[in-house]
Amino acid sequence: METFAARLASFDSVVPAINSRTSSSRNIQPQRWVWESPSPEQLAHAGFYFQPYETNPDNTMCFLCGRALDGWEEG
Repeated sequence: METFAARLASFDSVVPAINSRTSSSRNIQPQRWVWESPSPEQLAHAGFYFQPYETNPDNTMCFLCGRALDGWEEG
């Protein structure tokens, strides 16, 4: 996943949606994101690629440090 093309292509994969997501009982304030809606190109340029799991169907990972981000919301 070191090349931009490989990271960008990872966002084209199709993953079956999971309908149920549990919500935490904690009241967590969302952080402000500078992008209204990051595109696959923006995520790939930032070093992320799409790596979904059954429990995290919207998971993205940084190719350099391995940091995973999930829980994306439409908007």
